[in-house]
Amino acid sequence: MLNSVGTENSIGRCLLCSVLGPLLFIVYINDTDDQINSRLLKFADDTKIYFKVNSPENIERLKEDLCKLVSWSKEWQMLFSVEKCKVMHLGYDNPHASYFMDGNRLQVVSEERDLGVIMSEDLKLEKQCVVVVKQGNKMLGMIKRNFYRATHMHSADYAVARCLSVCPTLWDSA
Repeated sequence: MLNSVGTENSIGRCLLCSVLGPLLFIVYINDTDDQINSRLLKFADDTKIYFKVNSPENIERLKEDLCKLVSWSKEWQMLFSVEKCKVMHLGYDNPHASYFMDGNRLQVVSEERDLGVIMSEDLKLEKQCVVVVKQGNKMLGMIKRNFYRATHMHSADYAVARCLSVCPTLWDSA
């Protein structure tokens, strides 16, 4: 009797922790954009800051916002991994300014993989398409090598379609 109660309590505690952990993290980081003038996107422990930069005043505004983010992270002891932080300049009229976090110059990149999608500074998705087609071809080759009967072809169709459905809106020609 005690073992079953102990087991239920420990299972209940694990479920409670698995639900409360992400919720408390969201509450914890929810005020990061209170003092920020730029736009901020947060997904799990990933933060993106962006702003239309077309004048020296806007460059300074973005730099100030980066300083505010760094000071917030120090205050709450949740430091950014500056070596993982990168800058991507979008648009043709972008002045390509240098940005710093905590005294370190941020690396400028022309493309970046984010949540499985490769984005480039010209906003073209050619490299993403190439990667997805390669994955589909690999899956199709594996299926052809390992399944000889036509009865398994419906599973082959499913496996390749699943591989190609990473970003279905990218493939929509309409």
